[in-house]
Amino acid sequence: MTAGSVSVPQVIPLRIPLPGKAKHRIDTSTRVEIKSDTPEVSIYYTLDGSKPELFRKPGYGEHNTFKYKSPITLPVGKIMVKALAVTKDCRESAVVTKVFLVEYKQPNILFSIEDDDKKILKDVTTQASFSNCNLLSEYRKLNSLQGPQLLSSPLGTAGYGEESSVLPMESLQARKRAWGKTVQVCPEKRKM
Repeated sequence: MTAGSVSVPQVIPLRIPLPGKAKHRIDTSTRVEIKSDTPEVSIYYTLDGSKPELFRKPGYGEHNTFKYKSPITLPVGKIMVKALAVTKDCRESAVVTKVFLVEYKQPNILFSIEDDDKKILKDVTTQASFSNCNLLSEYRKLNSLQGPQLLSSPLGTAGYGEESSVLPMESLQARKRAWGKTVQVCPEKRKM
């Protein structure tokens, strides 16, 4: 590399190489890093095989160039990644091209409602052992929740970006059952 030149970026899948599997075969959960050996450069890339363009020409279709910030995941299919490194004084590296065959992999972020109910029951039991005197008032609060619970958006679901403060009815019923089994009346609250 000559003095003053910008090194070509490297496109690297962040995974342990699997025996018998080609380096260019990855799945949708594999993160891909793009980096350059030249310090303090910005990296621009495309996923559709077009050359990364720093400036969009007016009237020439969609702008498919992205600025690299952190490792990315690729969509399913044959994906051609092209990347370019640019210094602050606008010197550009050559464009690197790397083709990946990306297979779909189901995300590991699966949970079930049953697991949540078991967790709630465990939390309730733990809380019960610490503060039996507050259990009666908490049980009464839960018992007062009758009928449908209204949310701010239609169909009983929280809107995008909103968190609902209302628990699903199944979870409320599970909590009521758990509280009912562990409620002990404190001597000072018997007259309530």
